[in-house]
Parts: sequence; C-alpha cells; structure tokens
Amino acid sequence: MAGIDGRKGAGRSDIVGTVGSMLLFLVFTLCMLVIIAAAASTYAGISSGFDKSFTSSASLRYLSNKIRGAESYEIIENGTGIAAVNGGITCVIYYKDGGLYEKNVSSAESAAAGGGDKIFDIDGLEIRQENGLYKISVSYEEESSSVFIGGR
Repeated sequence: MAGIDGRKGAGRSDIVGTVGSMLLFLVFTLCMLVIIAAAASTYAGISSGFDKSFTSSASLRYLSNKIRGAESYEIIENGTGIAAVNGGITCVIYYKDGGLYEKNVSSAESAAAGGGDKIFDIDGLEIRQENGLYKISVSYEEESSSVFIGGR
C-alpha cells in the first residue's frame, strides 16, 4: 500500500519520524528543567549567604556609627548593650530575645535595657574593651563578625 506521497511504508516512516521528534523535544525539555533547577538552587545559596552577611555587617556599621557620633558612651547589660549620649539624649542599643533593640531616653532617665524598637534580627551581641579599644561582635545564624573602635 502506498502512502500519500506514493512511497511504500511511508506511514510507518512518518510515525517513526514523529516519535523521534517528540523524543528529541522531551530530552530538550528535561535538560532545560534540570538547568533551571540547578540555577534556582545556586541562587538560593547565594541569596542566603548574602542575607547573613548583610545583617551582620549592617548591624555592626549601625552600632559603630552610633558610637563614633556620640559625645560619650558606656557598656551596659554585661556587654550586651551600649548607652551613647549625644546632645542630652541617650541612645540605648542592646541585645535581647534574638534581636538588636534601640530606644532613646533623656539623659536624666535610666539607660537600662528594656523597651525600644527591634532594628535587626541577630543571634548575639558582645561589646567589650580590649587594650583601649572597644570590640563589638555580632553573631547571626552561626556566623560572627567583629569590629574594633577606638575609645574616648
């Protein structure tokens, strides 16, 4: 029996050609899905690392800028906070319950930790004096960053 174009067995060869094309398209589609999945996984890893790094460095920069701009400051709460005085206002920054908190009080009020607004999610804060310098260490998701600031 001859096909539409007059060849014998043309129907079978058309089916084989069509199936071959479909299989080639299927292989191409699967390769694209594997590439997209690999790219998404890589992006998630990079994004997670950036978030950790950003939170640590941003909180350190914030603290160091507050300290550098202050007229005077003192370590409070056993090294988990600092009270920075500037223009009659005391800015109290401290670590509590998984976050870095800040509140502003008049210098006549108590500069103790408590109240205030959460400004960063962090896992720990340590401020201590070493050889005339203040060492500020912030930890977030198993990573820790530190900065040294000259004392006044």
